[in-house]
Amino acid sequence: MTSVTNPPNALTSFPDHTQLPDSDGTFVFAERAEQESQRAEQESQRADRLAAQLRSLGIEPET
Repeated sequence: MTSVTNPPNALTSFPDHTQLPDSDGTFVFAERAEQESQRAEQESQRADRLAAQLRSLGIEPET
């Protein structure tokens, strides 16, 4: 009796959706990283605007 537990050239795991290219050829994780970077920048700008508004009211925001 022959048993094959790990045949040569067999795939051991398949890539998930984050490891496959999008329709334009870019990888999904790179696109997600860019989106997160933009979100973080927008959040930082929002915090800066809020701090400026607080200062104009005579309130020193905590940093």
